[in-house]
Amino acid sequence: MEEYWGDNDSFYGNFGSKNKNVDPSIHVMNKNERKALRQLKAKTGLSEEELRKEKSNRKILSNAQKRVGNKTVHDKHLLSIQKSVTKKLKLPKEHPLVIEGIKEEFKVIRSRYWGVV
Repeated sequence: MEEYWGDNDSFYGNFGSKNKNVDPSIHVMNKNERKALRQLKAKTGLSEEELRKEKSNRKILSNAQKRVGNKTVHDKHLLSIQKSVTKKLKLPKEHPLVIEGIKEEFKVIRSRYWGVV
């Protein structure tokens, strides 16, 4: 059995990187962690090894490594309203007309679903 599973793998498989071409002992950074590392390197001028030695930098990289929570149904609905209004008006989301359009859309939705005007 050892020949089939190898020395490092358990019965349940290896829980390291999802990239099967990389050795499991090597850490593969995700997008947020790479971005945070680039920002720290630009800010301090230190190498990756020197940055990882400091506890404050390790905390920053650790927080960047964690997955950001998925959007709730409410957030997705708000984004879809915002997208529809910006497409309709062909203006950026910060424009006052778009903000007014979003407010009007909310009034329509509230009256449709909750009977509130």
